[in-house]
Amino acid sequence: MKKTLKSFLWISLCLFAINGCDFIIGTGNVDYFANNNNDNNNNGGDDDGNGDGNNDENSGISELHLSGQVWTADGNQFNGNRSIGTNVGTNALITGGQLNFTVAKPNNLKSVYNVFVGEAGWEDIFDNLEISDINTRSILLNLGSWTGGYWLYRAFVVSSISQNTLTQTEQEVQYLYVDRDVVISGKGKTETWEGVFDGIFYRETFKTTDLNIMLRTGWNIIYVELITSETETGDTETITETYSVSLGNPDNLRWWLSEWSSFSESTKSRARRK
Repeated sequence: MKKTLKSFLWISLCLFAINGCDFIIGTGNVDYFANNNNDNNNNGGDDDGNGDGNNDENSGISELHLSGQVWTADGNQFNGNRSIGTNVGTNALITGGQLNFTVAKPNNLKSVYNVFVGEAGWEDIFDNLEISDINTRSILLNLGSWTGGYWLYRAFVVSSISQNTLTQTEQEVQYLYVDRDVVISGKGKTETWEGVFDGIFYRETFKTTDLNIMLRTGWNIIYVELITSETETGDTETITETYSVSLGNPDNLRWWLSEWSSFSESTKSRARRK
């Protein structure tokens, strides 16, 4: 492959313009980091810290507790201390490489419309976007700040190469509070872009699957998955991205600490292809 596609979820999808997701991407035929999950990083959202992807356990959480080993963007365990600014009034503390952060009901909720339409831009990637109760107040947890220099996010990437095709699955979770039960739904859509970059003709197709998530009063763990297939034939590169949103909290995800400079360079690289 002349170039490795480095998509990250909120850049590609205008999704939750909050966290700078500078993913580590594997280039072999096995799961990157797949055999290194004994790092107590499964405390991603439930009250009891045992997120297993079950919708009932990943919605309506009264007190959100986030904990686990933190990793750097270059794939190493982080063993230092950091105080990460948030948008819920309390900093997230990393001590000796271990995250420990708890938050109940935030006092700075905003319109659910502003979150899903204004911030997330979901009206651009889903058709017929509907919010069952427009009076819902909500907030999407922001672990990091533009001025603080660091972002903290929970994600995982699996990559493999077969002949001239790179297949990559990017996973991430986000934490959303709502003050009442509400359903967010929409129809999936397909968009295609074409262009030339460094002498290579790119054809990229972006697809979203149908959206239907039932959010319950309290914290909800939003699971985002982006599956990318990139095939190179001569001077043509064909890229297909399939994006889906559901409730879930896979056990294989890790906490990543990214510096603003790394995120900024990745953003520029991605933007040049559009």
